[in-house]
Amino acid sequence: MSNWKHVDFHLHTLPNNELDNLFSFSMAWMDKYIDDTKLDAIAITNHDFLDLDNYEKIKQHFENRIVVFPGAEIKLKGGHILVIDDGENAKRLSGSLRKLLETKESGLLPNESDFIKAFPYYDELLIIKDAAKSKSYNPDSDNSQLEKSFAAGDAGNFKSFNRLKKIEEEVVPVLFGDHHATEDSFDDRRYYTLQKTTYINVSELKIASIKLALQSKNNVSLDPKTVVDHPAVFHINGKTVIGSDSENLILGKRGTGKTHLIEALLSESNVETLYIRQGELVRDSTSEEFINNLRIDNQPVVEEYFSTYMPLFNELTQLRQLKDTRKFAIDFLQSIKEFGRETSNTDTASSVPLFKSKQHAKSHKTIGLAKIKKALNDLLNVSNENYAKTIQTIVPRESLSQLISIFNSEQVAANKQNKLDEVTEDIRSGVKTELAKISASNAPDEGNFNVLDWFGREKRIELLNFAIGDSFVKDHVIMNKKVGGFFTLRITATPFKNAQEILDQNKRRVAVAEAFDEYYKNGNYWEYLQSLLKNDEFNSVQMWQLLLKMNFELLNEEGQPASGGQRAEYELLKKLDTAHLYDLVLIDEPEASFDNPFLTNRLLPTIDRIAQKATTFIITHSSSVGSLLNPNYIYVTKLIDGQYKVLAGSFSSGEIKDIDTGTTESVYDNIIDLMEAGHFKFDEKRKVYGNLEKLKQWPND
Repeated sequence: MSNWKHVDFHLHTLPNNELDNLFSFSMAWMDKYIDDTKLDAIAITNHDFLDLDNYEKIKQHFENRIVVFPGAEIKLKGGHILVIDDGENAKRLSGSLRKLLETKESGLLPNESDFIKAFPYYDELLIIKDAAKSKSYNPDSDNSQLEKSFAAGDAGNFKSFNRLKKIEEEVVPVLFGDHHATEDSFDDRRYYTLQKTTYINVSELKIASIKLALQSKNNVSLDPKTVVDHPAVFHINGKTVIGSDSENLILGKRGTGKTHLIEALLSESNVETLYIRQGELVRDSTSEEFINNLRIDNQPVVEEYFSTYMPLFNELTQLRQLKDTRKFAIDFLQSIKEFGRETSNTDTASSVPLFKSKQHAKSHKTIGLAKIKKALNDLLNVSNENYAKTIQTIVPRESLSQLISIFNSEQVAANKQNKLDEVTEDIRSGVKTELAKISASNAPDEGNFNVLDWFGREKRIELLNFAIGDSFVKDHVIMNKKVGGFFTLRITATPFKNAQEILDQNKRRVAVAEAFDEYYKNGNYWEYLQSLLKNDEFNSVQMWQLLLKMNFELLNEEGQPASGGQRAEYELLKKLDTAHLYDLVLIDEPEASFDNPFLTNRLLPTIDRIAQKATTFIITHSSSVGSLLNPNYIYVTKLIDGQYKVLAGSFSSGEIKDIDTGTTESVYDNIIDLMEAGHFKFDEKRKVYGNLEKLKQWPND
């Protein structure tokens, strides 16, 4: 049987002479409206009064079809509210409305204080404020008692309903008809096209159950297609138990089998399951250990960022593999100089290998590269949406962008090499011309020295130094990402300030101060890297780790570094960030080491979002989590005569049943016993809070 109930808690059956146009009640209209909308419950909410005869007549008429609640629409100083009570309390509600009407007869609208005097039991009522944007209820005092009792807000229209539902801090929205049950409405078909009714996920149509359900926005909907129940079936202790496919709460004293129940669910599950064991979410780590964990967790992000600089690192690697021929160059050029002084015979110039060398052509061809880049850009910027989607299904935008980046790097590298080739050819042809003027005596043998390779290598080193200093050794923002909705993980790279930072980052203990001071600080990155890489300690280190310092920061909402407790909160939220990807999520005591503001303001909304996607079970000992989670189903474990017992039931029904014996118990009594250490302690706590609240209301002079 579905838990979703279709309701309209705002119907007028009799006129208020001051606030309504006169109309006559029609039971035939009520019949047609109920049949057309297929409602499960309605509330009679005339302006400022409840006619008991009219209410009883309607209630008896629909006795076997729907639930009819007594209520009223009341106009207070702050705006309109709906008050609704259980059927057996219709007389007391009618009496309180008459008392409030006496206040109104004084000529002023009653305020919240007047309402509370007339309705001393107001916290037992279902009170719904007007939440429509243009006429939203406004409390008439800064410390409004009534504001705390609003179970929901009537949004007024579909758009406002959806807006209120999306904003976490806003009231739970509902949408009701505000129709007049009169024959004149038969010709008014608006309620067919603009039907204002709400589906509430509640197991029992009683005011207390409805108020419990309205603690969560997940329990209200306007679309019947979204409220089809998919109850989950679980096997516990050999029994088939119905639960919820969203939020399930497990309570029990220590040693009563809560973890045993979770593991039974895990063993019976054949779906993708995330099991977060007790204490698993909290790392008891120092700041240094925490930052190191951030470094390890985000290594792929950093490596992907620096992959765009691979052409630069590849050039550096290639240059390191070329033989350093500077000494040979000095010796060879000196011999050429002496050879030129000693002879004037140009005939021997032809025996010099350089003289015989052919023209040095460009080594990098880029024919067709421009067309390729243009074609990739055209694919990336296709304006036709259909074509663009088709392209992206085969080649994602990220892949096209990556190809463009690769070919751009190829173009830059090719242009640099071709420029070097041009300069080299100029030198070769110039040297050849000069050799023609030299003596015909035997020219010096260059041996293993090649002047072209030497000059090209030196120029490439010069360009590499410039590129590293200009585009790499500077500040980089690698990632600035929100985590869990409350933290910001910031990863940056900055130039080293001193040699110790190099050693700390790379976890090495070798001498680097001289290379840092002599080369790094002066922008000679080639010599700096050569000096470091001579030591085998740095062979396994990435190039960028020797050039830039990686900074990992976790910032709180104020943009300040997270404290130790906040780091633990981050670990929990990060773990839960992926929980919605699973079919079944089992969480054992997630509240360890966290304060109540975090549990209620951050953890509970996160679990709520997870439960919209995955079937979720939570074990808790926290009164905040247990009482405010507002689960669909609750399971209580007990150890009786050495046997584990499980009682289960719908949370809003207020009743749980032993899955073996069928014996029923009160949800309220069990929660008070387990969450508040019993009724006596709970009453004591309420007295303390009540006295503190009175001190706030009436401070000492």
